[in-house]
Amino acid sequence: MTEWMQELIVLVEAEFHSKRIVGSLATVETDGTPRSRMVIVRSFNPSDNTLWITTDSRSDKMSQLEARPFAELVFWLLNERQQFRLRGPVEMVRDGSARQELWNGLNDSSRAMFFWPMPGAVRVPGSEFAKAVAPGPAPQEFVLLVLKPQIVEALELNESPHRRRRWSEADGWRMELLNP
Repeated sequence: MTEWMQELIVLVEAEFHSKRIVGSLATVETDGTPRSRMVIVRSFNPSDNTLWITTDSRSDKMSQLEARPFAELVFWLLNERQQFRLRGPVEMVRDGSARQELWNGLNDSSRAMFFWPMPGAVRVPGSEFAKAVAPGPAPQEFVLLVLKPQIVEALELNESPHRRRRWSEADGWRMELLNP
């Protein structure tokens, strides 16, 4: 496990008492403008330094990632006064056991959202929104996004001057200090 992954997992568990965390995922719109949205990281995989996020295949972020399969994920750990930024390629997983396992691990109301009308479309009066869906085969709309960071930065605001560090896969995950 890399130093940054170990540190991030410890901080997330201390902050949220869980390995699930909400972060801001930034992508690039097809017209080149930035887009950011809050996502839930469902799993940290220390064996390959990946973070797993689930999404609806019909969402805008999918077309953005299909055009440019890179993203940055930012976490703000309020109690710890730290920010983590992770940047790298994103793989879109549409089948397999890991995807199915995550699907089965969602609660019934989270699974139901994948059966709702198309995300971001104009709402039609009388549209039906399922409240619960039991475990079963994952629908095609359910996609696992796997972020494999190539660059990770951490900014700690507890010291003055602030402490900013960067790890890069290209440098063998060697940490270097940066000016804040």
